[in-house]
Amino acid sequence: MRFPAQSMLRLTRHVVLILLSAIFLATAIFGGGAMAQTASTGYQLSPGDVLSFDILDDAELPVSLAVGADGAAAFPLIGPVKIEGETIPEAIETLRKEFLARQIFKDPKLSLSITTYRPVFVVGVVRTPGSFPYYPGLIVEQAIGLAGGSQS
Repeated sequence: MRFPAQSMLRLTRHVVLILLSAIFLATAIFGGGAMAQTASTGYQLSPGDVLSFDILDDAELPVSLAVGADGAAAFPLIGPVKIEGETIPEAIETLRKEFLARQIFKDPKLSLSITTYRPVFVVGVVRTPGSFPYYPGLIVEQAIGLAGGSQS
């Protein structure tokens, strides 16, 4: 036999879990230099994103680099450049300006893309809380599903 207080507590836990997850994902998607949906619609680079960078003017292969906790990534020839909060086109322009300012190239042709998005963290009353891969379009319900759903 369940007491009304137990049912109410259980319902409150589920509501709190859903609200916290919604707030977390909304912050991750839209907040302070974090994520939006895709590069073409304004995805902002964040620490933990892994990028593929290529200088198209040379014969070298693209390099893989990560956005560090300080918001910078270490690029060939120019070193660390802060790109956190920038979209891919904005980051390319920042890099172009950096190459021009250092007089490394006259008209650098650069390629930059996201190979791996930073993970999302699902915590609370779920079967397997933890870190899960982010992908564009991920919504709260899907993130909770990745964590095995809510505990009953």
